Amino acid sequence: MRQWSWWRRPLAGLAAAVVAAALFTGASRAAGAGDWQGLTPQEQSELAPLVQAYEYITADYAGDVDRQALVDAAIDAMVKALGDPHSAYFTPAETQQFTGGLSGQYEGIGVEITADPDGARIVRVFPDSPAAKAGLQADDVITAVDGVTLKGHSIDGAAVLLRGPAGTGVDVTVRRGTGDAAATFTRHLVRGTVAQPSVDARMLTGGIGYIRIDQFNENTGDQFVAAYRDLLAHGLRGLVLDLRDNPGGYVSAAVEVAGALVPQGPVVRIVDVDGRETDFPAQPLGPMPETAVLVNGQSASAAEIVAGALQDNGAVLVGQRTYGKGSVQSLLELANGATLKLTTAHYLTPKGRAIDHVGLTPDIPVDPQVTAVPGDLGDLGKGPIRYHDKGAAVAALQARLRYLGYDVADARGAFEGGTLRALMLFEIDHRLPLTYEVTDAVRKALEQAVAQAQAKAEADAKRDPALEAAVRYLLSGERPR
Repeated sequence: MRQWSWWRRPLAGLAAAVVAAALFTGASRAAGAGDWQGLTPQEQSELAPLVQAYEYITADYAGDVDRQALVDAAIDAMVKALGDPHSAYFTPAETQQFTGGLSGQYEGIGVEITADPDGARIVRVFPDSPAAKAGLQADDVITAVDGVTLKGHSIDGAAVLLRGPAGTGVDVTVRRGTGDAAATFTRHLVRGTVAQPSVDARMLTGGIGYIRIDQFNENTGDQFVAAYRDLLAHGLRGLVLDLRDNPGGYVSAAVEVAGALVPQGPVVRIVDVDGRETDFPAQPLGPMPETAVLVNGQSASAAEIVAGALQDNGAVLVGQRTYGKGSVQSLLELANGATLKLTTAHYLTPKGRAIDHVGLTPDIPVDPQVTAVPGDLGDLGKGPIRYHDKGAAVAALQARLRYLGYDVADARGAFEGGTLRALMLFEIDHRLPLTYEVTDAVRKALEQAVAQAQAKAEADAKRDPALEAAVRYLLSGERPR
């Protein structure tokens, strides 16, 4: 049975988001050459067809055979057969890329990604990174890397494709926007060494301190303690800990963060495959301040360890239900330098709550903020646009009407009944004569309405309702009912 210990550097896995790589939870096992003789007769019988297939292919296939590719494919298929999205197989080269981001910096393009049905959605672009210099933005969806489509790829696989040695080039295909306003383009980026500072801190109003943690890498604990001590020195009265979109990282870093705040006792309990529990104890720096923790659906794994420990000790969670990843992965080394990232345990909060596939429920729910970004709405042209017209100008009209919230049921670029009804409603709402076509006056009113909607969206984007709710709670001292 695997024993948990600090020197093994247990980690808490990124659930669905990664920083162009993935972190994991677990302990390491020393590499070894597999012992066929040590297998039971039943195990040898179960593996016999696999060995026979390998021997037939390598001996009798009428063509070139890449033996290592056969082994890689077989192991990869075994892991995928588990049906566990958090377990994976990495070749030696993929292992080096996979673990490269644990030190707080890595080589790649500089984006944090999460799963998307069409590939990998960008959660954050790191400052001064190749991605930032290329103009990539949060909420862009990466659909292909070097021509390889990401649809159907795991998030770990997408991360491996994006990472690579500094100085190497990579073509990234991106979709920006949604619906008719979506645009797809490809950028050529040169990978670089990207710094990943994981902690940001500042004082807010009324002695409220704010600390954001983006992920839990090997420097996070020290960075958090330094930031927290600095806030204490500046008269900290209450703390907002922002774990939104935090995908996870080292268990030890999560324990250092939560353990600096909560009273003496366990921060997290890990339950191994044999059902044995191991507690990771707190080492508080002093009395726990009144604390509000910001969470959302992408707060996962190590972030949930911290949020759960704080909630069990009186902090309030603000935002949306967390991701719900309570499983623990171990990085198991194979004889050739390849690795298995395998789910080997689960964890519980200090009060014994299991959060896998459940998540943590906020004490103060705040709906996610949705800001409409129109993208390229197209060119309305200068002439009139009339019923039964077709073409790019009609598509531009429809894009504007949809952006403004009108239901356009027609096909893109076809001015039929749905577009006519939407245009009539727009004219009525803006006290325009019912012309049933796009005149100069209608065109001007459309552009003004879009500009006003964009300005409102930009203003809304600068607000942070969850942070505002957390500060209100800390200043009022009233716990939610």
